[in-house]
Amino acid sequence: MFLRSIKLALVTTIAALLVGFPTAYFIATRPPESRSQWLLLITIPFWTNLLVRTFAIMGLLSNQGLVNNALIWSGVIDKPLQMLFTDGAVLAWLVYVDLPLMVLPIHASLERIDFRLVEAGYDLYVTRWNVLRHIVIPSCKPGLIAGSILVFIPAIGAYVTPRVLGGGKNMMMGNLIELQFGQGTNWPLGAALSITLLAIVTVALAMTRTAPYRGQTLAYALINQPLIVPEIVTAISLLIVFSAVKAATGYSGAGYLVLAHTAFCIPFAYLPIRARL
Repeated sequence: MFLRSIKLALVTTIAALLVGFPTAYFIATRPPESRSQWLLLITIPFWTNLLVRTFAIMGLLSNQGLVNNALIWSGVIDKPLQMLFTDGAVLAWLVYVDLPLMVLPIHASLERIDFRLVEAGYDLYVTRWNVLRHIVIPSCKPGLIAGSILVFIPAIGAYVTPRVLGGGKNMMMGNLIELQFGQGTNWPLGAALSITLLAIVTVALAMTRTAPYRGQTLAYALINQPLIVPEIVTAISLLIVFSAVKAATGYSGAGYLVLAHTAFCIPFAYLPIRARL
């Protein structure tokens, strides 16, 4: 299960990078007055709840869904393909969901590049590949690292997507942790698994050889905390804190939900704004 989660997270990160870098480069090279519209299109998936989008894609990928019907109608296949409840469906959806988190940091780095250097390279008859390899990629390396971290961490801790699109047959680490704190009522094991997941994320951060918040303020670190800690770990931490507060004060209102949603949503509002500053 641990290896499966790491493998899916790595493949998701690589796929998002392969799609996200050209997308960010395309946006960064558009006229300044049109970049905001392109960034708006990138952030559209944030407008709809993840669970709603996940159930919507189930209708598209089902045996009687739009994709299979279109393939059968065009003569590509004779019978419906089993797309749902597979690793392929989970992987494709993770890439789609996390792609904006790859595009926005890369775009923020690309916007700071002096493209006169690129033009100078072309004037010296340097090939496009060498310009990309020696000028563009080194200049946007911080954005590439940040985007990879922001995609890898949510992917390795995902539990909604594997549970719905994966059919609950092949669980990932997030599903197992949620199970221990839910139906299993085994909080010690769930806490141990959460620490293990957090340790894997820490190793991944250390391998980048760069501090996520180097030179940044404490406020910046706190705002982005839900993005560099797996969602399931943050949720379990909030559950434990809220349980302690309830035991001490007796309060059991909706304020806990408001605080939890606020903590999770602030980074998604902050990233697009920061990309434009």
